[in-house]
Amino acid sequence: MNPRKPSKLDLGVNIAILVTLAIVLLGPSGVIGSRIVTTFQAWKAQRAIAEVWPTLTDARSRIAGSGDLSNRTVVEFVDYECSICRQIAEEVSDAAASHDVDLVIRHLPLDGHRDAGEPALAAVCSEKQSVFEQAHQALLLEDDWMEESDWVA
Repeated sequence: MNPRKPSKLDLGVNIAILVTLAIVLLGPSGVIGSRIVTTFQAWKAQRAIAEVWPTLTDARSRIAGSGDLSNRTVVEFVDYECSICRQIAEEVSDAAASHDVDLVIRHLPLDGHRDAGEPALAAVCSEKQSVFEQAHQALLLEDDWMEESDWVA
């Protein structure tokens, strides 16, 4: 048999098929492309955490642990008005204490919680007075502070 020489049309069709396959497979929503995008986003998030980690853990708002800087540190973002933060507060502190882990609190009052900002400022003031752990526990475990209106006092 005499093999036929491919025409320019055949070559163009083959190239179009290859380009279409590449777009379908490697595009952001493609089978391979979506995996690449997901992997890249996870790596990017881990990199962002690694870059800010020293500033996240460098705080006076440490609770539990052994008192010295252990190798294990948990950073908890707290909104004192958040019902979930309030529900798990005791368990988080107990878990940190029982596993000898340093627990660093970062204040993150949410926009929708209008009464969370001033207690967070009070907690920061308690850090400066070296009574942060007691103030933090009181803000999370007690409800009477929610009726307070004069936080400056």
